[in-house]
Amino acid sequence: MKVTIHTEVPSNNKLLRMHWAERRRLKAVFITEIWANLVGGVDFPIKREQIKKKLIITLYRRGRRYDQDNAYGACKPIIDSLRDLGLIWNDSKRWLDLDVRQELDHENPRTEIEILSFITDQLVKCECGWRGKVINTVPDVDGEGSLGCPKCLRRVIEVECVKQES
Repeated sequence: MKVTIHTEVPSNNKLLRMHWAERRRLKAVFITEIWANLVGGVDFPIKREQIKKKLIITLYRRGRRYDQDNAYGACKPIIDSLRDLGLIWNDSKRWLDLDVRQELDHENPRTEIEILSFITDQLVKCECGWRGKVINTVPDVDGEGSLGCPKCLRRVIEVECVKQES
């Protein structure tokens, strides 16, 4: 699932200096934009699932990039909005694998959010040699997910139908 937000995401330094009511209004804007992107593609109300998710947030900035701390801190209101909408269970490391990236785009500044689910019901074998039970979805060209390796995030080459020993 991919969502695009066109509201500028302030740096963590700016967020920390903001009045609490202004931060709350900013979070409401993020919730509205995310919800508007999802209408038609997701059934509401969303049933929150206790599944670990991989979240890739790409900040396309007009000016210079944030340092790493500011980039991750700037994403906090977005992550809280996703949690409030039920798209992620929790923002702890147990339930969320967060990756924040930054690019420069002087013409079209925006924030793109990709949400990938971790699945744990099939055994897979990957080109990198990894073989195991925990797999996740990797986005295809058309935006749909396919099985992927948690080590290298490439598509798996083989799904094994192996009986589990008790």
